[in-house]
Amino acid sequence: MIKKILKKYFNGFVSIQMILAVVFCGIVLVPKLFGYTSFAVLSDSMYPEIKKGYMVFVDTKVDPKDIEVGDILAFYLTPETCATHRVVEKNEEIGSFVTKGDLNATKDVAPVYYNNVIGRTEGKVPLVGCIQIFLMSVMGKIIAFSLIIFDIVIYILIIRDTNKEKQNKKEQENEQKESE
Repeated sequence: MIKKILKKYFNGFVSIQMILAVVFCGIVLVPKLFGYTSFAVLSDSMYPEIKKGYMVFVDTKVDPKDIEVGDILAFYLTPETCATHRVVEKNEEIGSFVTKGDLNATKDVAPVYYNNVIGRTEGKVPLVGCIQIFLMSVMGKIIAFSLIIFDIVIYILIIRDTNKEKQNKKEQENEQKESE
């Protein structure tokens, strides 16, 4: 009885995990095939247009010269940190933009030079960024790793149990044939 419950649980739980993993990977990886990159939004500076926890998709093939005032720009603040703010001014002579978060009261202090532009934000998906942020955290990695180990252990136990059942069934069939 417990074995059947365990098998049902395992099959359902793993199926749900696999579906969620495929959907998440699809949302993250498929846009890359079309020249987009994705970022998890870490702040509400672009609220209400883009909220914390959204995943944004950025067209990395766009030429900075084609970016206009009003576009939402993804750019490097530092080599490791990027931001997503709206273009409020464009200076083609020196190749820079002035940006501002929609929720922020003032414009960003530093201009964004063309060489720091990642691209123009073209799309967004709510909550997916939260998942990415969580999976990048230490706790997220521990939980994901633990789930994988748990699934492997349960799978091994089920396979071992199934093999024993098959072996017992064969032995019973052989015993019945010998007794006939």
